[in-house]
Amino acid sequence: MKKISAIILFSICCSLASIGQVKTSDLKGTWSVLGIGKTGKDTVLTYVADAGLKKNFNTKTFYTVDQFSADNPDNNGQFAVMMIRIMQNSIMEFDGSNIYAFGTLKPGTTKADQIKKGTYKIKNGILETNIKGKKKYSMSMVGDYLVLTSKDKTGTIFYLKKISDTLY
Repeated sequence: MKKISAIILFSICCSLASIGQVKTSDLKGTWSVLGIGKTGKDTVLTYVADAGLKKNFNTKTFYTVDQFSADNPDNNGQFAVMMIRIMQNSIMEFDGSNIYAFGTLKPGTTKADQIKKGTYKIKNGILETNIKGKKKYSMSMVGDYLVLTSKDKTGTIFYLKKISDTLY
């Protein structure tokens, strides 16, 4: 019985360890920012309702930005909504080697707008980009979703989904 328990525990640990592993080849393509959260908080604000997010992150509470805005009409709530809307239509692109781009899509289109390019590298599971200074993120893949957690004091968590294997 102890042997079976040990094997089961080992299998679970190995599978959990593989969930968080993100390789350069996994990043290749264009990713859309679907939602934003914060370390230590259970709420995620999304731009559109996404059933996959709710399924894969079932311990989180999801609000669309419009829902959050309606539920928080005070100045603090509206300021948060304004800041979150800045990221609407945002994309991140990775070429599978070391070129990184961040920008937006024109609303309602697949045309890129305001793309800034830089480089990225992955070291010990940490993504490091150099647009607007060096930024570091811990990374994990959960289902089809890439989760980037900022290593700076903001603790911002980005929930992304691949929208294209090619770059804009």
